[in-house]
Order: sequence, then C-alpha cells, then structure tokens
Amino acid sequence: MEKRVSDEQWQAINTCDQTYDTIFYYGVTSTKIFCRPSCHSRTPQRENIRIFTSIVTAERGGFRPCKRCKPDLSERPESTLINKVTQHLDRHYMNSMTLEQLGEQFHVSPFHLQRTFQKRVGLSPNEYITKRRLEEACQLLTNTDRPVNSIAKTVGMPNAAHFITRFRDYYGLTPKQYREKQR
Repeated sequence: MEKRVSDEQWQAINTCDQTYDTIFYYGVTSTKIFCRPSCHSRTPQRENIRIFTSIVTAERGGFRPCKRCKPDLSERPESTLINKVTQHLDRHYMNSMTLEQLGEQFHVSPFHLQRTFQKRVGLSPNEYITKRRLEEACQLLTNTDRPVNSIAKTVGMPNAAHFITRFRDYYGLTPKQYREKQR
C-alpha cells in the first residue's frame, strides 16, 4: 500500500536509520526508484516520497529497486560482502595479503572494506587474519610435534620471533608453554 511519509518515517529517511529497513520502503516519484530507509543516497524532497510496506507494492507502483542499497535483496549488500571476505580469509589466512589486494578482489575501496569489516566483525581484516592464524597454530601445537618455527610458517607467519610475540600477546603464553599446558 502506497502512502505519504509521516514525520517518523521522514526522520528515519533523513538519518538513514537501519532499524526501519524491514518496516517500510520509500519510493521517489521523480526517479521512480525505491530504497531502504538506511540508504545513503541523496535525501529526496519530502513531497516526492511515497511509502510502501513491501517490495512488491513498490514494484507494482512502478518503482524499481535502488542500485545502491539493493532493497530487493533479502540480505544487506554489506553482509554479503563481509561473508564473502570472511570466507576468503578463512580459506587463505596463511597467505600474505594486503587490504588493497582484498579491496581489489572484492571490488570495494580498502577504506570501505576496513570500516565495514570492523563494524560487522569487530576486528579489522588484519586482526581477523592474525586471530585465525593463531587459532590454527593452537591446533597444530596441540595435535602435532612440529617445531614452532615450522608451525609459524604453515600459518603464514614466516618470522618465528614475531609469531611467538603475537602468540604470547594473544594467549598469555609462548607457543611452547601452550603446547606443554595442553599435554
């Protein structure tokens, strides 16, 4: 059902409030595009906004989905991006990679990737890789008798001294102490 914008809806659109994303969509009559309330596109004039309770009603009203906020996708584009990046990092944590390389691979700016990843995961991509490497190192320390420098190289940290320092900072134990404690 199409209706005019209320003060509460107008405020949600003006502040790009995500909490309203599943409650309503807004269409802009001058462009015939509809968006989520959290869309960061330019705020339209209030008199050009129509409110819709569903994607179907917006499309029936002759509006097409915004290419920026993609309201027709069930999952937010940012969530999809972060899921893909996280899966990639989980598979390739042992390889050296920069934020610029990740941005290029996933077609986003390094700044956007860093900010979005930090917001969604609570860690930067670099911190996530380090955490993933250290978790894998724990498995190897517990389940094998491989030397510490070999484990460091396997998990993508070729400098054993740096690996030991990071491990100690994260777990409060050296890799050798961790191994002894697990046995």
